[in-house]
Amino acid sequence: MIKENGLIKTKVSLFKTFNYKGLIKRKLLLFSGLLCLLLSGSQFLFPLLYKSFINEVILEKKIAVLPQLLLLYVVAYVVKSAINMIYFKVSYKNAFALVRGVKELLWKKEISKSLSALNGLDIEDKFINIEADTRPLYTFLSEQIEGYIVQLFTAVAAILLLFLINLKLGFLALIVSVISIVVDGMISKAQGKMNLENRENDRTISNWIKNSVYGWKDIKAFGMQNFQMEKFSKLVQNYASYHRKWTNLWVISNRILPRVKNEFIAKFSLYFFGGLLIIQNEMTVGSLLVFISYFNFFLQSINQLTAINNSLNNDKPYYANISAELNTIQTILKVPQNERILENIDSIEFENISFSYNHKPVLNNCSFVINRGDKVAIIGNSGSGKSTLMKLLAGIVFPDQGRILLSGNAIKEIGESTILKRIGFVFQDANLFSSTIEENLFFGLDKKSRLQHQMDIEKSNLLTFVQESSAGYERNIGDKGMKLSGGQKQRLMIARQVVREIEVLVLDEATNSLDLNNERGILSELDTIWTHISTLIIISHRRSTIEKCNRFLKVVDGKVIELDREEALLGVE
Repeated sequence: MIKENGLIKTKVSLFKTFNYKGLIKRKLLLFSGLLCLLLSGSQFLFPLLYKSFINEVILEKKIAVLPQLLLLYVVAYVVKSAINMIYFKVSYKNAFALVRGVKELLWKKEISKSLSALNGLDIEDKFINIEADTRPLYTFLSEQIEGYIVQLFTAVAAILLLFLINLKLGFLALIVSVISIVVDGMISKAQGKMNLENRENDRTISNWIKNSVYGWKDIKAFGMQNFQMEKFSKLVQNYASYHRKWTNLWVISNRILPRVKNEFIAKFSLYFFGGLLIIQNEMTVGSLLVFISYFNFFLQSINQLTAINNSLNNDKPYYANISAELNTIQTILKVPQNERILENIDSIEFENISFSYNHKPVLNNCSFVINRGDKVAIIGNSGSGKSTLMKLLAGIVFPDQGRILLSGNAIKEIGESTILKRIGFVFQDANLFSSTIEENLFFGLDKKSRLQHQMDIEKSNLLTFVQESSAGYERNIGDKGMKLSGGQKQRLMIARQVVREIEVLVLDEATNSLDLNNERGILSELDTIWTHISTLIIISHRRSTIEKCNRFLKVVDGKVIELDREEALLGVE
């Protein structure tokens, strides 16, 4: 994480973090930095050409020198423009590579989390936060690293040249610059505090809006409208107070102080004392103009350094978030060494499982075993805990006590990826990608596997609606499948599980939108086409869905009891 230390240490810390994660192309960055230094050095050439023009052409009337000066000027300008174009191209390439790399790592971190952690993730908020936190990275290398070094080089070179041109005027320029730096530093600190205040205001009002929108029913039910409006009025007052202070600070820092520093203190004093030196024959007019140009370079560099530091102060919260996230990635993405890999799932055992939700007991000391080859129906009233059993198996939630074993191994000792490769879950609240049928169906599979499974799909009744469509697998299903009917969504969600080499298929109310014929056809195909699925677990309220099962479990009053076929079928519609 970024600590409250010096700005240079902050830059170095960030650079080391990005470099350690392999996000910086060092050769490209070095080339870009070299181009930037050439651009900075070239600006010192032009005042010397102006000096020669004034002293030799205008004052000494050496007209013959004019063509040479013009040629030098044109060549220097063309070379500088070419370097500038190459630099910006390389700089943009560096910036986008860094941002793309950071985003990739951050999203990789999110999708590598356990299912239980992902279950509580607000993906929309995470997307907004990642976009906001990575936005300053577009200018980090060009501004905070290259820009800072180049401006520092320009400032040092300019001040040395000022002393070489005239020692007395050089000391005066140095005194003026120190005053400017101190004032700018004070402004920078004030702006940093203001930005932290603004970030807190944004966070507070964003939470208020989110809570008000999602909790409007509760707000209305408890008669809290006036309380919410009073809270909103206070938030608006905080915003107004912040903007008043920010406006005053902006006017002082951008309109008043620059004129006082640059016009009165700097230019007037230098021109005045420079004029006196010309009268005393200690300087020429051309030398004074070069001095003023170099002093402007120096002053611009100081202003740029201040702006760069201000930018870093403003963006420090975002950099801190990025740094903290990146520093935890290595441990999250690391695969535990003691995970057990299962070749087959011969049994699924729930051993003394208890689970509560919001301190309300849902399951109480439940134990049962599902063996390889079983077709198990789990029935029970709504809210009895049927889906909770499967979420426990998937690792989306964890039991308060007890354990779940696969082939005698506790699931905590088995890699989550191994479990999800062996067991396919189709939950009633599952989502589809806002993309094509092909990308939803075959994501993560290689071309060879896709072709084989596509042939199997076409033999089955799972996706007949795809084969009947002119767009076929390229058909776009809209946002979360909104262009599909409820039954088509369920068929696609089942299909994307059966095309994988799973052994166990869990259907949680996954056929309740299908008509009777389609449902029976799809379930019978599990025995004829999708033969790699050896064990089937079905949660349903429909008799037609569970008719082909050979075992029946019922969840009642937090317990799991086994029923015979006749008793189970009588208890469902």
